Amino acid sequence: MKCKFCPNSITEDERTGICHDCWWKPFPIKSICRDDLEEIFSDDEIVRFGDNEMVDLTYRMAKSYLEDAFWLDMELIGKSGRTTVNCEH
Repeated sequence: MKCKFCPNSITEDERTGICHDCWWKPFPIKSICRDDLEEIFSDDEIVRFGDNEMVDLTYRMAKSYLEDAFWLDMELIGKSGRTTVNCEH
């Protein structure tokens, strides 16, 4: 059976009809940059965020989000019926 999302791939998963690569394909949620910190921190504070601190900040934010709101938000948004997405790059 052809995969629902990449017709050039074959899948044997009759339950989903989706190949392994499509099933496990990651989709980014959000990244942050120092510019994103401007609404919360002063420029003097932002310049103290080295790359290691930025990585730590994103790790801790992701952990907090996953532990608190992520799964509930994903269910609510996923079930909202919205099928079009505006992608910002």
